[in-house]
Amino acid sequence: MGVRLFCLLVCLLPTGEGLALTDPGARIVESIVPWLAYNSSCWSAVELQNLGNREVAAEVKAHKSSGALAPLVGHNGTQVRLSAGEQAEYKLQLPEETTGAWVRVREKIPSPQLSPVLAVSVPPSACPPIECTPPFATWHGPLVTPGFPAT
Repeated sequence: MGVRLFCLLVCLLPTGEGLALTDPGARIVESIVPWLAYNSSCWSAVELQNLGNREVAAEVKAHKSSGALAPLVGHNGTQVRLSAGEQAEYKLQLPEETTGAWVRVREKIPSPQLSPVLAVSVPPSACPPIECTPPFATWHGPLVTPGFPAT
């Protein structure tokens, strides 16, 4: 029996590409949603929800399984802004059937006094998470996050 595996990887990065960091205390929180599927009976999407009481700026980049960029349906560019409490869903526009698409979301946190406020998830109406079987479901190696030393 397969094990359902859904990963959301998050890390803090000191600088960012695409989102201009003008304040030295600004930082980027990066979330990656891997293993998204697309076929004739289902589509993939990512859902963003601003849990804070301030506007949030983010960059949403969808990728095909090859790593090439994929557009978002009905959305030009990669920059998004969500008002306080706002929620938005972004569907991936994929030309072929896949189980290896992924999305990178980069939230800009403009000052050191502020915390991340962007929740990133896969909406329930999208394709179900990919079923994985060992060795993919179990990892026994060290966890390495970019910018932080391995333990």
